[in-house]
Amino acid sequence: MLRHRGETVDRFVVSVAVAVRRDDDAGHLGNQVGVMPVPVAVTGDPVQRLAAVARTTRARRPADPATSAALLGPVFRLLARVGAFRWFVDRQRQVTTMVTNLRGPDVRLSFLAAPIIDVLPVSPITGNVTVGFAVLSYAGTVVLTVVGDPLRCPDLPFLQARLQQELDLLTVGPAGKQPGSVVEAGRPGDRRQRPRLRQQFGQETA
Repeated sequence: MLRHRGETVDRFVVSVAVAVRRDDDAGHLGNQVGVMPVPVAVTGDPVQRLAAVARTTRARRPADPATSAALLGPVFRLLARVGAFRWFVDRQRQVTTMVTNLRGPDVRLSFLAAPIIDVLPVSPITGNVTVGFAVLSYAGTVVLTVVGDPLRCPDLPFLQARLQQELDLLTVGPAGKQPGSVVEAGRPGDRRQRPRLRQQFGQETA
């Protein structure tokens, strides 16, 4: 998309939400989330880039995921108290975009005896981050939602088309052949364990 705009970058820094709730804290309600910055290359073979992202994510995952929340929480509260939080998020240069990845139930759920067919994840964007991504696995499908500011990112349809092409390369490969990449679930060639992939896109004003 940036090349389409005439811009050039070598990598992005993605802010990935990580749960900080401990197993012994399940009795307390509410979100407990930290953040983990992950650098992502924007050029090269898609399968190799995906493998590199997986390695980087594993290496950067903190032993105590609550650390980032403990460090950033007081800073953000102080900025908000002095009225500088909006100024900060509108001018920050630490992250390019935000990603939320949730693993949902493996089986289809129901509500009042009605089956829940689809679940669409939606995550907010803020400040000068104009596009965000939310991923949710549910009952054998993976749903990817792109949320963007249509005023500052009017080329969302172009981003959708390019992202769809990348996902197709990772899941079915050129000419419909399996790429044999890390996105395959289960053993190589075991298609029974491989989840169906579905992409759905939405637009929302920040």
